Amino acid sequence: MRRIQWGILCLSLFALAVLNASGQYITPEFTKAGIVYRYIWKDFQDAQLVMKTDDQVLQILAIRSGELQQKTARGFATRWTVNGLWHAYQNADKSWTSNGVVTDLTAPVLERIQFGQPLLAVGTGEARLAAASDRSGRLHVVILKSGDGQAEKRFSYAVRDNDNQWHVMLSDPIPDDLSQPFCFPPAEGNLMILMGLVQGEGNGSRIVRYTLSPMTGGGRDSFRWTRELFPENLQAKAFAAVEDSRTFIMLYQNAEDGNFKAVDRDVATGKWNFDPQRFEKTFEGNITKVTFRNLAGFLGRDGLPQVTGLYSGAEGVYHFYRDEIGLWHNNDAVLSVGDLKRVSACLDGQGLFNISGVTNDGRIWHGFRGERLEWRNNGLIYDPNSH
Repeated sequence: MRRIQWGILCLSLFALAVLNASGQYITPEFTKAGIVYRYIWKDFQDAQLVMKTDDQVLQILAIRSGELQQKTARGFATRWTVNGLWHAYQNADKSWTSNGVVTDLTAPVLERIQFGQPLLAVGTGEARLAAASDRSGRLHVVILKSGDGQAEKRFSYAVRDNDNQWHVMLSDPIPDDLSQPFCFPPAEGNLMILMGLVQGEGNGSRIVRYTLSPMTGGGRDSFRWTRELFPENLQAKAFAAVEDSRTFIMLYQNAEDGNFKAVDRDVATGKWNFDPQRFEKTFEGNITKVTFRNLAGFLGRDGLPQVTGLYSGAEGVYHFYRDEIGLWHNNDAVLSVGDLKRVSACLDGQGLFNISGVTNDGRIWHGFRGERLEWRNNGLIYDPNSH
């Protein structure tokens, strides 16, 4: 009997070692409707930096792929492929603490099992994420799927309300298959702006803007949205947008010639200003006719627009900004980081510039600019083995 018990223990430890070696995080077992389950969380598909507006704490929100496994007589068997919303925050000493996966985004799987309801069809395409904190400190996350073959386009919308609970909602069908999603809060209210690119004719993409209005609490979570398609002459390969109380500002790489352009719009009147904005003479530099994978914008501590870009040619992170007189500057490549899919950026509580991204093999990278304006590569801070 002791030999059998010892053999089972060795097999269990071996199985755990294999799972850890292959890059997976196993959650504790739990029971639902008399059935034992566990999650296996794997790589990070997308991530975004967010500074929570009420307590000024830097956050990372990410999408993780995983499996929901059910216990059988022979062990655990995978029943569903799932996606989870993962959350971490930065401590005062610049270290990071992970809260792990805070909610399973793949429909309310267990609840439907418990009540004997049929499962919802779930797309298996790679997830894309956009996230931000509104003026009251609530966290907003929009999750889209790519390449899942779904006839109807929808997105998941998760809000962590003032009750510190996550409310996950599914949109009605939308007319757009969005790429490069990006979120930011408007100057007033607890709304959220979602922007993205919609494929147009040729290589161009139109820019579309959704205004999201969530209503959470009382067990009747829902939201409304309105849609605005930007003018046809604003076709882009990549874009970044910021907004203060007066002006909406957008820097974008033009779809036709690959050069950078910028426009703004009066927030109160909605009137566009298409007059060419000014760029320093050396702005284009060595980025002429090279496509950026994505751009990400935010307002600096001085209220001026800041933009980072992931440069696909040299796999470097670039920094752009607009000064007090409206002139755009190019700081060139500030960090050399290979194998990134996408980057995001924002300030932390001390006003320092932070950048984060997800690698092609599902890990989270972080870098920042120090108090002396020196750029630092903080390396890979989370991988598929992480909690």
